[in-house]
Amino acid sequence: AAPEVIFWRDSAGWCPFCEITWLVLEEMEVPYEVKTVPLRRYMLEGETKDAEYTRLVGPEGVVPGVQFWAASGFGPAVQSVERICDELRRRYPERYPAGSDAVRARACEGEASVFGRLRVARRSYEACAGAQSSSLVALQPLASALADLDGMLAEGGPWLDGPRPSVADLMLLPFLERTEAVVPYFFGEDALERAGVPFGRAAAYLLHATRRHAAFAALRSDATTLARTNLRYAEARHSRDAPETQPRASNRLALRRRRVRRRGT
Repeated sequence: AAPEVIFWRDSAGWCPFCEITWLVLEEMEVPYEVKTVPLRRYMLEGETKDAEYTRLVGPEGVVPGVQFWAASGFGPAVQSVERICDELRRRYPERYPAGSDAVRARACEGEASVFGRLRVARRSYEACAGAQSSSLVALQPLASALADLDGMLAEGGPWLDGPRPSVADLMLLPFLERTEAVVPYFFGEDALERAGVPFGRAAAYLLHATRRHAAFAALRSDATTLARTNLRYAEARHSRDAPETQPRASNRLALRRRRVRRRGT
């Protein structure tokens, strides 16, 4: 089928918001064409954003972006996961995996939803990635969001809204994938438990999604890659002037592994 959508994503496949968009498109089975642009923080020397895309959205070239087919060709790019999902639902109401209003509101609509708080929590714990001290206080926002998710998962399943995945699942899975990878890598393997973050049901939920959702299984990255992509993100945000304390033994092992890999590259 001819593409009805042009999906602009990051070239490496590391952006969680691009992954969400990708999962929704796959779930809806909307014919789409993929075009890629590099994430600015990971651009190689001499590399630039695609001029076609920056003409559409401006010089920053933030992804994801989606163009929809119209009578005169593909239109302007719609940006941000929420706006993209709204437009997909408007254009393809029968295909859109909306789920119930109640579950969607709790899971992924607004700043108070699980998704909204996971977004904020991610900024907090990923900003500590690679720091000599990784205080568990950075995980407090994460604990609050995952406690609510744990309650939702306890109510049924295997998906948040019944026997089939809905947009609530597709928006949360990429963030849970990164939580499972990044937090143990930089804070220690038992960090989630020490911080009082309930992750047992979330881990089982991720495993189920990997086994039963072909698109998510294909798009999942390995834990080391996901963790190490945060080094550049963190280095730009972690204060070099902050006092450093001796990391825990488990954190020292992670730091040592990272230094060995750096020497080997």
